[in-house]
Amino acid sequence: GLCHPLSGLAALYFGALISATDPVTVLAVFQRLGVKSDLFAMVFGESVMNDAVAIVLSRTLLSFKTAAVSYSSVGLAFVTF
Repeated sequence: GLCHPLSGLAALYFGALISATDPVTVLAVFQRLGVKSDLFAMVFGESVMNDAVAIVLSRTLLSFKTAAVSYSSVGLAFVTF
């Protein structure tokens, strides 16, 4: 059918990649409506934080592609994240 089977690691990596939201439209509407700069800054800051977490999470998950998954590697990934 229309679905491609994904391994567990591939599904987690895909989720990490699409989890970051892009608020460009929201920020454009805020700017047009003249929303207070505090709210604009909070939404922008939250977007930057989401992007940073998505990058770190995806890089952490990619490290499992080359290393065997064990308790120590999961613990190291947790500490690294």
